[in-house]
Amino acid sequence: MTRMPAGACDCHMHIFGSQAEFPLEPNRSYTPPAASLDGFRAEIQRHGLQRAVFVQPSPYGADNRCALRAAQAFGEGARVVVVLPEAVDDRTLSELDAAGARGARLILNAKHLQTNSTLTDAIASLSSRLSGSGWHIEVEAPLNLTLAAVEVLHAAQCPLVLGHMARTPLDCPAETLERIKVLTDADHIWVKLSGVDRMARSEREFERARDTVSALLTVLPMQRLLWGSDWPHTGFHQGAAGEAPLTPFRNVDYGALLAWFWSVIGAEAAGQAVLADNPQRLYGFALA
Repeated sequence: MTRMPAGACDCHMHIFGSQAEFPLEPNRSYTPPAASLDGFRAEIQRHGLQRAVFVQPSPYGADNRCALRAAQAFGEGARVVVVLPEAVDDRTLSELDAAGARGARLILNAKHLQTNSTLTDAIASLSSRLSGSGWHIEVEAPLNLTLAAVEVLHAAQCPLVLGHMARTPLDCPAETLERIKVLTDADHIWVKLSGVDRMARSEREFERARDTVSALLTVLPMQRLLWGSDWPHTGFHQGAAGEAPLTPFRNVDYGALLAWFWSVIGAEAAGQAVLADNPQRLYGFALA
């Protein structure tokens, strides 16, 4: 595999601490095992990445302490995407910013009412709150809701990052790709090329995913693409589990996933942009 560029960043990963120190939400969708910073650091050091974006996982709700503490221990090359409480004051935002937070995660999943108004109201309100802050909103929502909200997304007052390839399905039809192109024509809308291992669950499906990602790359703006591993690869789950048994992590090889991405994206200049230059601009990293 081509050598990683200086400042290469994994823009989507999670840390899970002990439940004794970091209690989980009672009505969470799944119960994760522990996933340590040391384990993640070993992976990226093995494969030549230097930076990371610690994304708040849903089982912690708006208690961001685990992600913030791990990012602090990681050092200058870390940023955090947090989940904000419904009412957040300026002091709290300032404290989070000082701790490395640069984004707020908005999740519409099985636990939330999946309607267009839920998404549009949240984006309009939160983007107004974050306007001029240097923060972005990371949107995790079904593709049909995101596409239906194009006018509100285009009018957002801060950058938006569409997580997990905007939940684009395998074998995405041409008309949907065209709508994604229209959506991402706005200069403040970014896309994370993450979650492919959630979409493709077999070798055959990975080949189909290659076609899907290749098709996406023809319509998405290269200067607003990011890559994330989604380490430690949380297990598949359905609905609210609460106190259910642990949901094991999936067995995904970090190096193989990164090599697959590199083989799909092709040109070294594209890898430089997606893995290093783009994260540097969005998250405010120092020059590598």
